[in-house]
Amino acid sequence: MRREAMLKRLEDAGLTPRVSVLERTTGELLVTWLTPLLLEYETIEQLEAAGAVWVYGDDPDATRALIAARDEDLGERVCALWPLEAFAVEIAVDDFAAHFEELWYPASDDVWLLSLHHRRFLTLNHEELLLYVDLGGPPRWPVYGPHAHS
Repeated sequence: MRREAMLKRLEDAGLTPRVSVLERTTGELLVTWLTPLLLEYETIEQLEAAGAVWVYGDDPDATRALIAARDEDLGERVCALWPLEAFAVEIAVDDFAAHFEELWYPASDDVWLLSLHHRRFLTLNHEELLLYVDLGGPPRWPVYGPHAHS
C-alpha cells in the first residue's frame, strides 16, 4: 500500500488534524530496528505463548476496549507504525482505538502501536491477534523521539 492510501485512511477517519505524520525515513528506521526484536512474535504459536488474544469475530467495541485499556501502559500518545508500508504517525491511543476499523484492515494489515516513553508496544496483526509487550530496557526507543503536538 502506498503512502497516499495511508493518508487517505487518516483523512477518511477525520484524524488528519490530530495526528503527526512522520517522515518515511523514520518509519523505515523503526521497521529496520524493530523487526529483529519482534521475530519471537512472528508465528501464531509464538504470539499465543506470549499472551496474544484473538480479536477475530469480536464485537468491534470489545477490540476497541482492549486497545483503549492499554493507554496507561503505552501513554496517551503512541507511534502507530504499519511495518509493510513503513508508514508511521504519532496518534492518541484513544483516537486509534475509536477509529481502529478504519486504520487496521484484518487479514491484510499489521500495525504496531509503540509507546513514546517506554519500550512497550501493542500489535494488531493480519491474523487478527492483539498482543501487548513490555520489552523493558531503556526508557525510549533508540531511533524515535516524540514530537511536540500542537
